[in-house]
Amino acid sequence: MHEDRDLRPSDIQALSNKDGLAAFWGGLGYSIDARLAQTPQAMGITGDTLQRQIRHIERIADQENGTLQIYLVELKSVTQANLQGIARTFRNRVGQFLLVLTSDYEDLDFVLLERVLPGTAEQGIGTRQVGIRPRALTVNRRDPGPVALRVLRRFTFTEGDADAQYDKLLSAYTVAEWSEKFFNNRALFSDYYLNDRLRSLPEWAEDPKPAYKRLRELYAGSPAKFTGKPESPLRKELFEPVLTALGFEARQGKSSTSELVEAVYPPR
Repeated sequence: MHEDRDLRPSDIQALSNKDGLAAFWGGLGYSIDARLAQTPQAMGITGDTLQRQIRHIERIADQENGTLQIYLVELKSVTQANLQGIARTFRNRVGQFLLVLTSDYEDLDFVLLERVLPGTAEQGIGTRQVGIRPRALTVNRRDPGPVALRVLRRFTFTEGDADAQYDKLLSAYTVAEWSEKFFNNRALFSDYYLNDRLRSLPEWAEDPKPAYKRLRELYAGSPAKFTGKPESPLRKELFEPVLTALGFEARQGKSSTSELVEAVYPPR
């Protein structure tokens, strides 16, 4: 897929069972042809307490022979202890993993497992193991909300391979940590300014649809089109049209073969 799928609340409300979840991931561009029901024992989950909590576990999607896999885990209850116990199971498994945890399909926990390198090479007489950090996004199925929809759209498989897609998933969870209802803001402006003061500016009354439509046209397929190309066509066919669509005038500050960064784009 060339761009993120435009998810709607109804798409999330349909995730009421494991087949609905499989269809959801398939619609986002993941391979669901190799769905595989598992048992806790086959997954290496040995603790009796955790085993009793698991009602069903299944591999929903598998990209590039295990490079990136998605698992569904139905639990009696989704607790922090159960989440951590399941995450530890995947620590030494090859590949990258995203888990969907639920007890009743009312709340869905989308959990991306991120490997964390140890702070030092050694601890005592042994070598420290790589840790696993579960990054969770909890979504209310009946009322997912705009932030959840924005993040889940970023799950769409648009990258060239599974490793690049995993990096995209990581960035989606970073957005989830500081996203607001109508925007993503990370210390660029105050939330008060964006939520309250911005609406009083004359620019707020402008129609954003023409610029938005033009940007979608420009960005569609741009990774494949410009990867490995020199700066000159990138500047001419992407950077300058983008700035024009946003109401700026592009002025060349350096040649396209120079490594200097001097370009200035003043407003009209």
